[in-house]
Amino acid sequence: SSNVLQFSHVAVSFDGAGWATSLLKANYNSAVAPYPRPFNVNIRMQNLMIKQLDVDAGEFSAVFDLEMQYEDRRLQWSTLQYPGALEWPVEDVWTPVIHMTNLMKTDTMIWQSRAMISNSGLVTMRQKRTASFKCELEDRPLPFATHR
Repeated sequence: SSNVLQFSHVAVSFDGAGWATSLLKANYNSAVAPYPRPFNVNIRMQNLMIKQLDVDAGEFSAVFDLEMQYEDRRLQWSTLQYPGALEWPVEDVWTPVIHMTNLMKTDTMIWQSRAMISNSGLVTMRQKRTASFKCELEDRPLPFATHR
């Protein structure tokens, strides 16, 4: 009796991100595209570094960062429930299939971030890739050179 401690309050840690994740994943199917359809997937290619350039053949190889962003209403929650953003493995969210029409060789993914999900359902994924592309090049003095 004298060796027993009694508490009127018990401290419990709250994992808001874990709670929001379990709530969202309970009914989420990553194989199904977001609604309403059609919807926009914003794609940004940046930090393009050309590794090889063949003007005569109209080909180049490059390393670049690719960012994909779209809204998935199934992944929305109230900031009163959890005020931060969630990070999920990319395999756990729907991922758009990107087709680059001038891609010559299968591109290689060097690195991929986790999917960042905001409370509005905005999903952002980033990748570093390498690829070879076909591109019509006209080798003329700058600023008159054109690339299509």
